[in-house]
This record gives sequence, C-alpha cells and structure tokens, in this order.
Amino acid sequence: MKLRSLAILVLASAALFITAVRSSAQDKVAAIPFHHFSFNVPDFDANVTFWKNLGAIQQPGQANPDMRFTIFHLPGSDVTVSILEDKAASGGSVGSVIDHIGFQVPDVPAAVAKWKAAGIKTEAGRNDQQAYIYTPDDVKIEILQDATLTVSIKAHHVHFFTAAPLETQAWYAKMFGGTAGKRGPFDNVTVPNVNLTFSKAEGAVAPTRGRALSHIGFEVNDIVQARKDFEAKGVTFDPALQMAGGRGPNRTAFFLDPWGTEIELIQLAPPQAGR
Repeated sequence: MKLRSLAILVLASAALFITAVRSSAQDKVAAIPFHHFSFNVPDFDANVTFWKNLGAIQQPGQANPDMRFTIFHLPGSDVTVSILEDKAASGGSVGSVIDHIGFQVPDVPAAVAKWKAAGIKTEAGRNDQQAYIYTPDDVKIEILQDATLTVSIKAHHVHFFTAAPLETQAWYAKMFGGTAGKRGPFDNVTVPNVNLTFSKAEGAVAPTRGRALSHIGFEVNDIVQARKDFEAKGVTFDPALQMAGGRGPNRTAFFLDPWGTEIELIQLAPPQAGR
C-alpha cells in the first residue's frame, strides 16, 4: 500500500513538473528585435550632418522636402535612425526617461579625435575606452570601445532612468522578451540588436515625447497580432499617439511605457498569410 501511494505521489509530482515546464515555455515571450531611434529636431540639416559624421548611411529616396524626414542605417546592422524636422521639439535626453543611448566603435580615441575635428561636442569618459558625445540638440550618446568590431559604429544600448529600475526591467522583459540580467553594475534586458539598461533616477524624469529623442522602435512580424498580444498584456494604444497616414508600406502602432517612453511597433515585412 505504501509503495502504491509513493508511486502515485511520484507520478503526480512529475505531472506537476511537466505542466510547470510547459506553462513556463508558453509564457516566455520570443525576443522582439530593436529597430530604431527616432529624432524630432528643430535643426534638420545639422542633425543630418551629425549622423553622416558618425558614419551612419543615409538612405536614398527618404528625404522629403514637404516633411523634412530622412532615415539612416547603421553599417552592418538592422538598426536605423530616423530624423524628422519638428520646430517645436525641445530638450536633450538628460532629464528624460531615456538619459542616453550607447554605441560601440573599434577605437574610441580615434573616433573622438575625428568627431572633435568635425565640431561635435565631446566629453571624456572614465578611461580611454569610453567617451560621450552630443547631438546638435543635446541628446547624449555614450561611446564604448570594442576592438573586434568590423564596422565603424554599432548600436549598443538604451539607458533608461526610472524611479523603479527593477520594475522597468521586469516590464520590458515581459513585453519584449529577451534575457534579463546584468550589464556590469546595471540591470538589463538583452534583445536582438541592443541592450536595454536600467538605472535609478535621482529625481523626476520627463517623458520622451516632445524631446529631441522622441521615441524608440521595435520590429514585429505582424502588426495586427502584435497589437492583440500587447493589449492582452495591458498596453493601451491611445488613438492620439497613432501616426496619421503613415510613411510608405510600413505599418506602425504607438504606445507609452509606464514611465513615459514612447514606443513604436513597426512591421516592415508583409503580414503573415491569413492576417
């Protein structure tokens, strides 16, 4: 009798373990790739020159005299930078929920010397493998060295400052998947193309909307299904945030994270069959 009870207990425990594993696998979100940094700037031409000096590649056919909009690709990467002229935009990144963004180069001192000569505002880091530069509208960019890089510049991280960095980390892991962990002393979530890094803000921080670094974007395969998935996890797609008309064949949806970061979901590929 005791043996039979033990066998039943073992089988029940195994069933619970299998159920837990299956549930965990079902709950895990496939990592959603980071796609772009989007800038709304008062001085369009100065920002175009800035990104050219950084080694970003302006895409042909994107310039539009009516709206003064263009897109840059970062070499050897899926990450893009979009620039939209907006005379009302104000404020750099420091003091907002995205304090700064980060890039890597093969040789920091050489890159900084080149950028200084081009008139870019630079700032020393902790050592010769780190520096900071600023866009014409005071968006702060951290530059880190990776001597193994085979491209001139590569996107590395987005650094959020919030009142509750662990909550922010958990939210981004839930929404965008990836791997939660540490980047040095910082809590982070790694998704394809960038590292999402989280620090504690010492005071109040401003939302990104209205700042020069207006929003960040993630690429999804199917915008219709993505909206359903995000809404099921509590996201509200406020109609006031959505883009009127759209640009080209891209399909987009905008929402705010709980700390005021504006986020764009963008579908570049055709929707899946049956959608």
